[in-house]
Amino acid sequence: MGSSEDDYHSVLTSLGEAGLWNEKGRIAAQAERLTEASRELAFDHYPTFIASAECCKEIASDFENIHTQLDTLEQKIPKLRQISKR
Repeated sequence: MGSSEDDYHSVLTSLGEAGLWNEKGRIAAQAERLTEASRELAFDHYPTFIASAECCKEIASDFENIHTQLDTLEQKIPKLRQISKR
């Protein structure tokens, strides 16, 4: 795991329950903003956009992985609650 992933995991563990539930929406909104920014760049700077297409693909893949991890975490929250009440 890279340093940025470690940093993000540290942030996730400090959010608390409400923050975790909101994180998925925050990431979706951020992905939407990045998609729109990419469209604008493609139109305004087409040659540069073509050159950076691979980077955008990797970012999208990273967001997908984060969504998958958050889905898994959401599924585990009820069990974590039960364990913490013991």
